[in-house]
Amino acid sequence: MKYLLSIVVILLSLVSCTSPGTVAAPTLQNAEYRQSSALTEPGTIHIWTSWEGAIFERLQQAVDVFQNTHPQMSFEIQFIPFNQISAAYRTAVENGGGPEILIAPGSIGGELFLSGLAANTSPFLRSEMQVDLQPAAISSVSWEDSLIGVPLVMSGVVMYRNASVFKSAPATFEELKVLSAAASDKKTSVYLDGGFFFTGGHLFGLGSELMDQEGHPELANNRGAAWLSLIKELAEFGPLAFNSDDDLHAFLEGNTGILFDGTWNLNRIRESLGEEKLSIDPWPAVDGRHLSGFVQTDNAYLNPIKLNTSQTASLDFLKFLISPQAQTIFLQAGQIPVHNSLDIPDPFIQKIRSVFEGSTAYPVDPVMDRYSSSLNTALQRLLYEGWSVEDILVQAEQDILRDLDRDYP
Repeated sequence: MKYLLSIVVILLSLVSCTSPGTVAAPTLQNAEYRQSSALTEPGTIHIWTSWEGAIFERLQQAVDVFQNTHPQMSFEIQFIPFNQISAAYRTAVENGGGPEILIAPGSIGGELFLSGLAANTSPFLRSEMQVDLQPAAISSVSWEDSLIGVPLVMSGVVMYRNASVFKSAPATFEELKVLSAAASDKKTSVYLDGGFFFTGGHLFGLGSELMDQEGHPELANNRGAAWLSLIKELAEFGPLAFNSDDDLHAFLEGNTGILFDGTWNLNRIRESLGEEKLSIDPWPAVDGRHLSGFVQTDNAYLNPIKLNTSQTASLDFLKFLISPQAQTIFLQAGQIPVHNSLDIPDPFIQKIRSVFEGSTAYPVDPVMDRYSSSLNTALQRLLYEGWSVEDILVQAEQDILRDLDRDYP
């Protein structure tokens, strides 16, 4: 097989030295797309990825399987650490280079797309994605009428339960309150991490929004107040952490009943707690809606300046990556697939995928960094400093607007 694997840690200085002379960053309006046709011409697809370990190995396997039906294509895969990949890719593309495909976390996608460094895949893949993929996965790459990338795998916040502490799943918030009140020790009840990533999904679950269409905050209202009041009540059910692993460690030791935490810790939790004690439950209902957790995806992004020479090959490969065959390969690495129709033998991943159907895609807007920072401060004021809900929301909006004016004049 024509397969070249190079595991390379690319530093920004290296990218700058090997890229062509500086050119203006490409824009989506300038990108010309060719109609997809049969892939017959030989060529090489270059992939940069922050994936490592088991999922990197599965990406290699997916490439091998794809090459069985596309033997004329070769691949070069380069590993770049997560904390370097965005800057490395940006520098390369702005200098006229970079790979055909970037595989990286969804957190960088919005900024790349709005900078013209990731192509809109909607004209080519929307129909396949709408039919075959999880709604939260599609939302995670949706920007207005565009798709900023192709979601490959998912992760997010779910509700873990120690079935030896709480025998049954709370179907409603009121049942969760009753369970926590009945706990013999407050430490064995609900252990909440009050950080925004672990509690912000509930805002959307309650039917609210963070911002309007112009990106301005919409928090100082009844729904924003309902969200903070709910978080305050949750914090009273048991111990409290804040953007730390204290809650996780207590759950791993079997010392707490319910944990809101990321799916990336699934294997640690079930190995430590034991599969017979572990349950992953649907989000409890509250006031006609339900609690919710944020879902994020790792995505494949198309380099717009490479489309004229590699569009057909790249799109064929991306379609393969969201096919049941490739998604099953990623599943073997313990990843949560984005495809709807896979037969999933792992009961915990089955439950996670079911929970994700009603979960909230983490917003792709690049201003989310400013929102997240201000809302973490707001939650600290709520949980530790005794501010009133009304004052917290008003101040949070002011803080966000200040940061937006500073960073996006």
